[in-house]
Amino acid sequence: MRRPFCLFCLTFVAALILCLQLIPMPAPDLSGLDGRYVELEGQVYRKEARRYAGETLPVLYLKQVTVRNGISENQKNQENQINQENQIKGVMCYMEEGKEPVLGSFVRIKGKARCFPEAGNPGEFDMQGYYLTLGIDFRLEKARLTAADGKKGGFAEALYRLKQYFSSGLSGCFQEKEASVMKALLLGDKSGLDQEVKGLYQKSGIIHILSISGLHISLLGMGLYRLLLRCRLPRGLSALAAAAVLLCYTVMTGMSVSSVRAVFMFLLYLVAGLAGRTYDMLTALSVSAAVTLIGQPRYAVHSGFLFSYGAVAALGALLPALYDPAGKKGGGKPAFLRRRKAGGKG
Repeated sequence: MRRPFCLFCLTFVAALILCLQLIPMPAPDLSGLDGRYVELEGQVYRKEARRYAGETLPVLYLKQVTVRNGISENQKNQENQINQENQIKGVMCYMEEGKEPVLGSFVRIKGKARCFPEAGNPGEFDMQGYYLTLGIDFRLEKARLTAADGKKGGFAEALYRLKQYFSSGLSGCFQEKEASVMKALLLGDKSGLDQEVKGLYQKSGIIHILSISGLHISLLGMGLYRLLLRCRLPRGLSALAAAAVLLCYTVMTGMSVSSVRAVFMFLLYLVAGLAGRTYDMLTALSVSAAVTLIGQPRYAVHSGFLFSYGAVAALGALLPALYDPAGKKGGGKPAFLRRRKAGGKG
């Protein structure tokens, strides 16, 4: 057996996907909060700007969330039931204009709770399932910051400010429409993307190139790593520097599932090189998929996960059949063409 660890991880992934198809994970029942004005406490782990109801609003993402009040007097125990039974993982807060807290700080926010609708018909977009996969249980509208712990910005906040600095630089170098496209391509910031431009990309079927994907990560990581090696830096130092830059870039741009996959596979590539072992794409891919699903099993039915891992799996499985190791001697011709020529049928 050439890839025992790959086979083990693939078996685990396939079994998990099959189980989720047969027995879907239940969604938390938060209907008691829908439409109510509530006060939450939680830690800010992400900030961005999003278009909502025709305007661009600052958005805070909270984890370790606790519902403090907003429940009616005749349902005093409902607050504890929501906190204990459903274990709220995350909340997306559409903020009113005001001062933004730093990443990592604990805050108290008031706003109107809104649950995400689930799919009503087969094939319809399941908004509830999508956001549950991202670790977000519901959203707050017209949210207002009432208290913060005053924590100073740490490393995550420094990356956020660096992203804002790059965003301002792009705005100064390009016109508004071009700058919005460059921000989406390089920084994963789609808040200022012109709707007309976005519509053109959608109609052309290439809207996916405006997202930070594994291609961005691979080009940046491999390019930087090979550049440092050409500068005659030690292999270990080059690998460490490339990994650090890549991790920071991934965190700064939002950590999409395809980006996380590419980073994980790139790190395995670096480790294999430092350990003197051969890097195998399919093994790295299967290990990455298993680790991702252990962290969040809902990704097993997430379209981004399936397309990203499926595309790389197709490359890893088909390329050896088209280009075998003897391809260097055969002028790079596909293996099946060389076999045909050798058999006298070419």
